[in-house]
Amino acid sequence: EYALGSFAYIYDLNRPEFANEYDLHQALHLNLCLRERTGIEEIQRVDYRLNEEENIALLTGANSGGKTTLLETISQIAILGQMGLPVPAKSAKIKLLDEIYHFSKKRSLDAGAFESFLNVFMPIVTSDSEKLVLLDELEGITELEAAVKIISSFIEMIEESNSFAIIVTHMANELMKYTDIRVDGIEATGLDENYNLIVDRTPKMHYLAKSTPELIIKRMYNNSPPELKRVYGKILEKF
Repeated sequence: EYALGSFAYIYDLNRPEFANEYDLHQALHLNLCLRERTGIEEIQRVDYRLNEEENIALLTGANSGGKTTLLETISQIAILGQMGLPVPAKSAKIKLLDEIYHFSKKRSLDAGAFESFLNVFMPIVTSDSEKLVLLDELEGITELEAAVKIISSFIEMIEESNSFAIIVTHMANELMKYTDIRVDGIEATGLDENYNLIVDRTPKMHYLAKSTPELIIKRMYNNSPPELKRVYGKILEKF
Protein backbone atom coordinates (compact mmCIF):
# COMPACT_ATOMS: atom_id res chain seq x y z
CA GLU A 1 0.00 0.00 0.00
CA TYR A 2 2.84 2.38 0.80
CA ALA A 3 4.50 1.76 -2.58
CA LEU A 4 1.23 2.28 -4.46
CA GLY A 5 0.40 5.39 -2.46
CA SER A 6 3.87 6.82 -3.08
CA PHE A 7 3.55 6.09 -6.80
CA ALA A 8 0.19 7.89 -6.95
CA TYR A 9 1.49 10.86 -4.95
CA ILE A 10 4.79 11.32 -6.78
CA TYR A 11 3.18 11.06 -10.22
CA ASP A 12 0.09 13.08 -9.21
CA LEU A 13 -2.32 10.30 -10.17
CA ASN A 14 -6.07 10.49 -9.65
CA ARG A 15 -8.89 7.98 -9.49
CA PRO A 16 -10.79 7.68 -12.79
CA GLU A 17 -14.54 7.47 -13.22
CA PHE A 18 -15.92 4.54 -15.19
CA ALA A 19 -18.32 5.43 -18.01
CA ASN A 20 -19.16 4.54 -21.61
CA GLU A 21 -16.65 7.01 -23.00
CA TYR A 22 -13.12 8.35 -22.76
CA ASP A 23 -13.04 11.92 -21.48
CA LEU A 24 -9.60 12.99 -20.27
CA HIS A 25 -8.83 16.35 -18.68
CA GLN A 26 -5.29 17.61 -18.09
CA ALA A 27 -3.78 14.23 -18.86
CA LEU A 28 -0.01 13.78 -18.85
CA HIS A 29 2.36 11.05 -19.99
CA LEU A 30 3.96 9.26 -17.03
CA ASN A 31 7.44 10.13 -18.29
CA LEU A 32 6.53 13.82 -18.09
CA CYS A 33 4.93 13.74 -14.64
CA LEU A 34 8.22 13.91 -12.75
CA ARG A 35 9.56 16.62 -15.06
CA GLU A 36 6.46 18.67 -14.31
CA ARG A 37 7.04 18.36 -10.55
CA THR A 38 10.53 19.87 -10.83
CA GLY A 39 9.06 23.09 -12.22
CA ILE A 40 12.18 23.60 -14.34
CA GLU A 41 10.27 23.48 -17.61
CA GLU A 42 6.70 24.16 -18.60
CA ILE A 43 4.83 20.96 -19.39
CA GLN A 44 1.47 21.17 -21.15
CA ARG A 45 -1.25 18.77 -20.07
CA VAL A 46 -3.81 17.72 -22.66
CA ASP A 47 -7.54 17.06 -22.97
CA TYR A 48 -9.12 14.48 -25.24
CA ARG A 49 -12.35 12.54 -25.60
CA LEU A 50 -14.13 9.78 -27.49
CA ASN A 51 -17.75 8.81 -26.91
CA GLU A 52 -20.34 6.37 -28.21
CA GLU A 53 -21.33 8.70 -31.07
CA GLU A 54 -17.72 9.42 -32.08
CA ASN A 55 -15.89 6.27 -31.07
CA ILE A 56 -13.04 6.59 -33.56
CA ALA A 57 -10.88 9.50 -34.71
CA LEU A 58 -7.94 10.30 -36.93
CA LEU A 59 -5.23 12.31 -35.18
CA THR A 60 -3.28 14.57 -37.52
CA GLY A 61 -0.79 17.37 -37.24
CA ALA A 62 2.70 18.62 -36.64
CA ASN A 63 5.78 16.45 -36.76
CA SER A 64 7.13 16.27 -33.18
CA GLY A 65 3.88 17.89 -32.05
CA GLY A 66 2.94 15.23 -29.51
CA LYS A 67 0.68 12.82 -31.41
CA THR A 68 2.61 9.72 -30.38
CA THR A 69 2.95 10.98 -26.81
CA LEU A 70 -0.82 11.53 -26.62
CA LEU A 71 -1.45 8.01 -27.91
CA GLU A 72 0.91 6.59 -25.27
CA THR A 73 -0.77 8.72 -22.58
CA ILE A 74 -4.20 7.35 -23.49
CA SER A 75 -2.76 3.84 -23.46
CA GLN A 76 -1.27 4.37 -19.99
CA ILE A 77 -4.54 5.76 -18.63
CA ALA A 78 -6.57 2.91 -20.11
CA ILE A 79 -4.25 0.21 -18.75
CA LEU A 80 -3.90 1.72 -15.28
CA GLY A 81 -7.67 2.21 -15.08
CA GLN A 82 -8.32 -1.38 -16.12
CA MET A 83 -5.99 -2.47 -13.30
CA GLY A 84 -7.97 -0.46 -10.75
CA LEU A 85 -5.16 2.05 -10.30
CA PRO A 86 -5.19 5.86 -10.37
CA VAL A 87 -4.27 7.52 -13.66
CA PRO A 88 -2.10 10.46 -14.83
CA ALA A 89 -4.89 12.99 -15.38
CA LYS A 90 -6.60 15.59 -13.22
CA SER A 91 -9.88 13.87 -14.09
CA ALA A 92 -10.73 11.00 -16.41
CA LYS A 93 -13.75 9.05 -17.53
CA ILE A 94 -12.81 5.71 -19.06
CA LYS A 95 -14.61 2.60 -20.22
CA LEU A 96 -13.81 -0.85 -18.89
CA LEU A 97 -13.02 -2.97 -21.93
CA ASP A 98 -12.16 -6.54 -22.79
CA GLU A 99 -8.96 -5.73 -24.67
CA ILE A 100 -6.48 -2.90 -25.28
CA TYR A 101 -4.13 -2.82 -28.28
CA HIS A 102 -1.40 -0.32 -29.12
CA PHE A 103 0.33 -0.63 -32.49
CA SER A 104 3.44 1.54 -32.60
CA LYS A 105 5.09 3.04 -35.66
CA LYS A 106 6.21 0.58 -38.31
CA ARG A 107 8.70 0.99 -41.09
CA SER A 108 7.98 -0.55 -44.49
CA LEU A 109 7.45 -4.27 -44.20
CA ASP A 110 8.48 -7.00 -46.61
CA ALA A 111 5.87 -9.41 -47.94
CA GLY A 112 6.31 -11.92 -45.11
CA ALA A 113 6.17 -9.29 -42.37
CA PHE A 114 3.11 -7.66 -43.97
CA GLU A 115 1.30 -10.99 -43.99
CA SER A 116 2.28 -11.57 -40.36
CA PHE A 117 0.89 -8.16 -39.44
CA LEU A 118 -2.45 -8.97 -41.09
CA ASN A 119 -2.57 -12.32 -39.30
CA VAL A 120 -2.29 -10.47 -35.98
CA PHE A 121 -4.36 -7.40 -36.81
CA MET A 122 -7.43 -8.81 -38.57
CA PRO A 123 -8.57 -11.18 -35.78
CA ILE A 124 -8.41 -8.21 -33.40
CA VAL A 125 -10.54 -6.08 -35.71
CA THR A 126 -13.18 -8.73 -36.39
CA SER A 127 -13.63 -10.09 -32.85
CA ASP A 128 -16.82 -9.28 -30.92
CA SER A 129 -14.93 -8.09 -27.84
CA GLU A 130 -15.11 -4.45 -26.76
CA LYS A 131 -11.68 -2.97 -27.23
CA LEU A 132 -9.50 0.12 -27.47
CA VAL A 133 -7.21 0.11 -30.50
CA LEU A 134 -4.46 2.72 -30.86
CA LEU A 135 -2.65 2.87 -34.20
CA ASP A 136 0.45 5.00 -34.70
CA GLU A 137 1.30 5.81 -38.33
CA LEU A 138 0.72 2.39 -39.85
CA GLU A 139 0.88 3.75 -43.39
CA GLY A 140 4.30 2.12 -43.66
CA ILE A 141 2.80 -1.38 -43.52
CA THR A 142 2.54 -1.44 -47.31
CA GLU A 143 2.24 0.95 -50.26
CA LEU A 144 -0.03 3.95 -49.69
CA GLU A 145 -3.13 2.99 -51.68
CA ALA A 146 -3.34 -0.46 -50.11
CA ALA A 147 -2.73 0.93 -46.61
CA VAL A 148 -5.61 3.40 -47.08
CA LYS A 149 -7.98 0.61 -48.09
CA ILE A 150 -6.97 -1.60 -45.15
CA ILE A 151 -7.27 1.17 -42.56
CA SER A 152 -10.55 2.51 -44.00
CA SER A 153 -12.04 -0.99 -43.74
CA PHE A 154 -10.90 -1.12 -40.12
CA ILE A 155 -12.54 2.27 -39.49
CA GLU A 156 -15.88 1.04 -40.81
CA MET A 157 -15.81 -2.04 -38.57
CA ILE A 158 -14.93 -0.06 -35.44
CA GLU A 159 -17.62 2.57 -36.14
CA GLU A 160 -20.27 -0.16 -36.09
CA SER A 161 -19.04 -1.65 -32.80
CA ASN A 162 -18.89 -0.76 -29.11
CA SER A 163 -15.12 -0.34 -29.33
CA PHE A 164 -12.92 2.75 -29.55
CA ALA A 165 -9.95 3.63 -31.74
CA ILE A 166 -7.53 6.46 -32.44
CA ILE A 167 -5.37 6.47 -35.57
CA VAL A 168 -2.34 8.74 -35.82
CA THR A 169 -1.78 9.34 -39.51
CA HIS A 170 -0.41 11.64 -42.21
CA MET A 171 -2.87 10.32 -44.79
CA ALA A 172 -6.14 11.72 -43.44
CA ASN A 173 -7.03 13.29 -46.79
CA GLU A 174 -6.82 9.91 -48.50
CA LEU A 175 -8.78 8.13 -45.76
CA MET A 176 -11.59 10.70 -45.85
CA LYS A 177 -12.25 9.73 -49.47
CA TYR A 178 -13.27 6.26 -48.31
CA THR A 179 -14.98 6.88 -44.98
CA ASP A 180 -16.74 9.54 -42.91
CA ILE A 181 -14.67 9.90 -39.75
CA ARG A 182 -13.86 12.53 -37.16
CA VAL A 183 -10.49 14.18 -37.76
CA ASP A 184 -8.63 15.96 -34.95
CA GLY A 185 -5.45 17.97 -35.25
CA ILE A 186 -2.44 19.14 -33.25
CA GLU A 187 -1.22 22.31 -34.92
CA ALA A 188 2.18 24.00 -34.79
CA THR A 189 2.17 27.73 -35.50
CA GLY A 190 5.92 28.38 -35.70
CA LEU A 191 9.22 28.26 -33.82
CA ASP A 192 10.20 30.22 -30.71
CA GLU A 193 13.51 32.04 -30.20
CA ASN A 194 15.17 28.72 -29.29
CA TYR A 195 13.73 27.02 -32.38
CA ASN A 196 11.33 24.90 -30.36
CA LEU A 197 7.93 24.21 -31.89
CA ILE A 198 5.13 26.53 -30.80
CA VAL A 199 2.29 24.05 -30.53
CA ASP A 200 -0.92 23.48 -28.61
CA ARG A 201 -0.66 19.80 -27.76
CA THR A 202 -4.36 19.43 -26.99
CA PRO A 203 -5.93 18.39 -30.31
CA LYS A 204 -8.56 20.55 -31.95
CA MET A 205 -11.66 18.45 -32.54
CA HIS A 206 -12.95 18.19 -36.11
CA TYR A 207 -9.85 19.88 -37.47
CA LEU A 208 -7.38 18.64 -40.07
CA ALA A 209 -3.93 19.90 -39.06
CA LYS A 210 -0.89 20.05 -41.33
CA SER A 211 2.27 18.12 -40.50
CA THR A 212 4.44 21.25 -41.06
CA PRO A 213 7.71 19.42 -41.83
CA GLU A 214 9.21 22.74 -42.94
CA LEU A 215 9.35 23.85 -39.29
CA ILE A 216 11.44 20.82 -38.36
CA ILE A 217 13.71 21.42 -41.35
CA LYS A 218 14.09 25.07 -40.37
CA ARG A 219 15.12 24.02 -36.86
CA MET A 220 17.63 21.57 -38.31
CA TYR A 221 18.94 24.33 -40.58
CA ASN A 222 19.56 26.70 -37.69
CA ASN A 223 21.23 24.02 -35.55
CA SER A 224 23.51 22.61 -38.25
CA PRO A 225 27.11 23.31 -39.29
CA PRO A 226 27.67 25.30 -42.52
CA GLU A 227 28.00 22.28 -44.82
CA LEU A 228 24.61 20.96 -43.72
CA LYS A 229 23.03 24.41 -43.72
CA ARG A 230 23.49 24.50 -47.48
CA VAL A 231 21.58 21.23 -47.86
CA TYR A 232 18.74 22.23 -45.54
CA GLY A 233 18.62 25.66 -47.18
CA LYS A 234 18.01 24.11 -50.59
CA ILE A 235 15.23 21.96 -49.14
CA LEU A 236 13.58 24.97 -47.47
CA GLU A 237 13.54 26.82 -50.78
CA LYS A 238 11.07 24.23 -52.06
CA PHE A 239 8.49 24.96 -49.32
